[in-house]
Amino acid sequence: MRDISWGYSRFSLLFPVAVVVALCVSSSGTTATAVCAPGRVAVVVDGKHLCRAAADLRVRVVGLPTETRIGGNLSYLVTVSNIGRRTAKGVAVNLDGGAALLLSLSSARSSCSSAGTPGVETELAAACSTASLAPHEKVSIELSARAIVLGRIVLHVIATSETSEVGVRNNVASVATSVVRPDSVHVVASRNFAGHPYIGLTLDAISGRHGEDPEGTFVLDWEGHVAGHVTCLSVAGNAAYVGGAIDEPNTPLPPDVTPTPYLLFLFTDAGSPGVGLDTLTFGGSSGPVSCLRPFVPGGGSGFTITGGEITIVDTP
Repeated sequence: MRDISWGYSRFSLLFPVAVVVALCVSSSGTTATAVCAPGRVAVVVDGKHLCRAAADLRVRVVGLPTETRIGGNLSYLVTVSNIGRRTAKGVAVNLDGGAALLLSLSSARSSCSSAGTPGVETELAAACSTASLAPHEKVSIELSARAIVLGRIVLHVIATSETSEVGVRNNVASVATSVVRPDSVHVVASRNFAGHPYIGLTLDAISGRHGEDPEGTFVLDWEGHVAGHVTCLSVAGNAAYVGGAIDEPNTPLPPDVTPTPYLLFLFTDAGSPGVGLDTLTFGGSSGPVSCLRPFVPGGGSGFTITGGEITIVDTP
């Protein structure tokens, strides 16, 4: 190969070194493949290797939380950007997360629809299309889902374009979420007092292992009747705090009782049968309650139940 170092030095004075198009001529007179700057792709025109502006899609996906329970909710944000130097036309984005229930799907710039197997509702799959993405433009896709199977949910995202791209390594992204068994409290219990109001309670509460995504309902008969929904849960071994908001207020109320819109329960589970061993206690609050986390359950607190069962599950 002949010496072209002097000619290259003059060339480098005219153009920044960072934007280099290297055409090496061999002794046979043929040209080698062009080495192109970022945002450009090598093409062959009339037998010559040249660099032209190209599109370059980049996919990013964020999923929260990183761990959830069976029945827990997931949210995803997918971003597809064009970091190339040419408009990407006919952009298609495919999303596949396997066994999960798709709850919502939206995008301000894309047309999106569910892409799961017909007749199979428990399949997290969607497809979105965008007419074009100019250089430095991006499109965002938001979706939510519900975990229905233990194990892992892995959302895979791939973007393609009808326009030639610099490369496709940036076109794929994925995010994983672990799905575990929930912490839970199940109560069907009563307490009879001599000369005092009877307590009857039915309650079901679940959450993630760290109290996230709490859900459940309760019905309490004590100086009236109230029903509501669970707002927090904290489980430690055989004890649990459960917070709730009253949806159906006390009717009727004794004249000396002040209504409270929130309740906090504390339970202990001493095994089965629970009669004479399991305990419950509760109190009202004028504002939202919080479940202590972590907490060290005390022994012997609360009312010992005289009927029913309290079952607490602390997922390891």
